[in-house]
Amino acid sequence: LFVMDDTPSTPTDYTLIGNKMIIRGFQNGSIGSNGNGDGILICGHSVEDFFDFNGASRFDPTADTCDGAGPIDGISINNVWLALLGADGVQLDSDGAANLTFDTLKIFAIGSETDGNGIEIEAGGTSIVTMTVMNSSIHAVDDAIEVNGEKCHIDINQNFDIVGLESAIEIDCEGGSRIRIEDNGDLVGKESDGINFNSTGDADGVEIRIKRNGDIIGGDDDSAIELEADLSMEVEIIDNGHIEGGGDGIKITADTGAEITIENNSPAGTIRGASGHGIDLNTLGDGSDVRIVNNGDIIGADDDEAIEVTATDSLELLIDRNRDIIFDLPTLDGCNRLGAVKTGAILLAKRELSEDDADTLPVGERLNKVQSVPLMAVQNVGKGRVLSLAMDTTWRWEMLRDKDSDDQFRRFWGRVIRSMAPDPRISPRLPQILNYQSHVTVGRQMKMATRLVDKFFQPVRTANIEVAVTSPSGRVTLIYPHDGRQAPGLYEYEFPVDESGEWTVITRYNDEEAVKRFDAGESPDEFSDPRAKPELMQQLAQATGGRVISADQPATKLIDELKLRPRSASETAAVPVWNLHVTMVLLILLVGIDCFVRKKRGMV
Repeated sequence: LFVMDDTPSTPTDYTLIGNKMIIRGFQNGSIGSNGNGDGILICGHSVEDFFDFNGASRFDPTADTCDGAGPIDGISINNVWLALLGADGVQLDSDGAANLTFDTLKIFAIGSETDGNGIEIEAGGTSIVTMTVMNSSIHAVDDAIEVNGEKCHIDINQNFDIVGLESAIEIDCEGGSRIRIEDNGDLVGKESDGINFNSTGDADGVEIRIKRNGDIIGGDDDSAIELEADLSMEVEIIDNGHIEGGGDGIKITADTGAEITIENNSPAGTIRGASGHGIDLNTLGDGSDVRIVNNGDIIGADDDEAIEVTATDSLELLIDRNRDIIFDLPTLDGCNRLGAVKTGAILLAKRELSEDDADTLPVGERLNKVQSVPLMAVQNVGKGRVLSLAMDTTWRWEMLRDKDSDDQFRRFWGRVIRSMAPDPRISPRLPQILNYQSHVTVGRQMKMATRLVDKFFQPVRTANIEVAVTSPSGRVTLIYPHDGRQAPGLYEYEFPVDESGEWTVITRYNDEEAVKRFDAGESPDEFSDPRAKPELMQQLAQATGGRVISADQPATKLIDELKLRPRSASETAAVPVWNLHVTMVLLILLVGIDCFVRKKRGMV
């Protein structure tokens, strides 16, 4: 697919949308004279006569090449699968690239190590780049994502794994750039950096946020994260998983006024430099502020420091609590030896054995040189989940903790229970429809979601789900939602409610479906505040010629105002005489008198 700007003087706006679309590029394809075989090539071209319908000349993609001198603005590529044999998955060549959106892409770029990027943006050095990559999975033989531009505003959010045999993410932009890399899966550079930001020119005022990602890995002698900029650089590396580079774990080169925060990373792993420093901060200038707080273990190579900071003049540096918080808890009293972890189970904690401990092991384990024993493991079994905990003294975390310290005992067991007990409303492979609103009002948006889990109660990602919304009049709207990295297995969607009555929502996944109905009506806002409003009652009374009687006035005033007249009513009814009470009394009286007279006269 070759997309070109046929009006170079104005921005380009192309949108490619597909539900299940496979686009293949080939080594000897007809895209440009060099046959580079890109899956999608977007060209901002400057030749003004290439689309001449008068026959004078026309751009020929088999003979001409893209000069990349025209602007691009407004590219959206959604729900596309790219399986490539030639070069890049998506290549954009222009002078400036604004409003680029790549949503729900699956890219497997099988080109070459010099021409096989998943997404490559070559936007020149004079115009801004604004780009979003989300809900995608990218595997490339070169860089998974490569961007070259001047001032860049880039959001790489809620993606699955981003893997490049070179770098996972490589960005070369100038000053004023803003980079957000958040809520993604693992970011892996096999032979180069996991994340690399570099500048060949002025790079003042760069802002980079790397938050809540999975493991970040760099290969060979390169870093997991390598960032380089000039004055007033702001960096936040927070809440990520294991960070490990073949060289340094994290390497940052900055200048005056740098603000660097490395916090809450690698809670169950490390920040590690295999052949360098765990964290290496270079040439920090005057007025820089560095916080390295509450991370997992920070480890450097044998001949290198775990943390190295090189700065000039004044520097504010805080390094605190950089190890797993578990080591700060009261020591547990012993554990049970339960043997090796079973196949399919996940080991969560273990105890390293000292030489004295090893002498107490059974002979078989001593011969196998067992160096640790498992303490905690988890495994899915059938429809449930099993946790094995080989220690029974976690109460020490509560009873022996400092008065002012965090209650890690409750936090630990609370998380255990939440992770072990599945939601009873969920059935494997059966869609569950979630309604976020208790009352649905006509004229507003309705937000719902569908949750999907597999037989192990794990979220089903990137499923092909169809949602059919039927209005009271019978109008059917089809929606194809997708989940995200931040909420895997949760497919959210919205639609306008423009009719009153009963709506029906049907979610289909493979051969299964779920149905949800709701009624839409008027807004309940009038019931949100039931307090009396005398001023409104006064206005209503004046408009209708009525009167207002307050509660503190006597009731007779209300009666006088109503001018009530006496009223009487009569009703005629036919009642059998034998059913009257007086008839029964007279009957008893007559019988009594008769008996008395007979007794008096001596009669029988």
